Amino acid sequence: YQTVSAIFVWLTYFSLTSEWRMGQFNHLAGMFLLFAIYFELFEKRILSGLFWILSLAWKPQALFVVLYFWLTKNKFAIVLFLLFIIVFTIGYLGYFELQGVSAFREFFKNILILEDHHGWQVGYIDNFSVNALWGQYFYPISPFLYNFVSKFWSALVIILLFLVSVKFSKNSTNLDSRIYFLLFTAVSMPLFHKEVWESHLTFWLPTLITLLLITKNKKEWLFILICSLMLANPTLFYFWSVYKLESLKTLMIGLKVIPQLALYYYLFRKISLILREK
Repeated sequence: YQTVSAIFVWLTYFSLTSEWRMGQFNHLAGMFLLFAIYFELFEKRILSGLFWILSLAWKPQALFVVLYFWLTKNKFAIVLFLLFIIVFTIGYLGYFELQGVSAFREFFKNILILEDHHGWQVGYIDNFSVNALWGQYFYPISPFLYNFVSKFWSALVIILLFLVSVKFSKNSTNLDSRIYFLLFTAVSMPLFHKEVWESHLTFWLPTLITLLLITKNKKEWLFILICSLMLANPTLFYFWSVYKLESLKTLMIGLKVIPQLALYYYLFRKISLILREK
């Protein structure tokens, strides 16, 4: 039933239609990451690192996974990562800098979420980030309150990454904790970022598929399946387009954000419990 459920979720994942229609690469980046996870399960460290780099090359959604490879001392992956940053990022930005474009400044403004994308981050119907849900609840009350909650959440994700990394570094040899920590770092980016379009949700597939296949506890497996189906289902855009109710927009965003938050908390708890037992 685990293999069947994993295949079913993959084949019915509605966000793939948005991904393919827009010509995005989240799904391709996710597939390379899935291979990286597969090779990590069988301790093929060089292949795991290679496929992670290939995932980053298509789209840097798995950027935070660098913490996993650093703490597991995968020198091959880290060296490739540094070369990737130098050759592609610095080289790419440097080229435009020579053309008179402030490429480095704009790059770091976007990385640090300092760019003003308010119209996309609050009230936008195709943004399924946690930040978008905060915008639905808090922005109508007070823009200042929303900005505070938004920045607090971004800081919280980074703090959680740091705390889990510290815990993991004390016992990085246990295979279970390694896989859960890898998944935790992988999904931290969509939890952190303020703009998560429907096509970006396809990057959750490697985590969903892995959890559906490795989870032995039936209650936990059912929880993961429910979250997977919530992410796989079409959005309520049709109903919102007909009735134009703000409550429907909040519900539409919430139905995609809640399973992301639930799975993130699940991974956090899973790592904590495994490391405590060991």
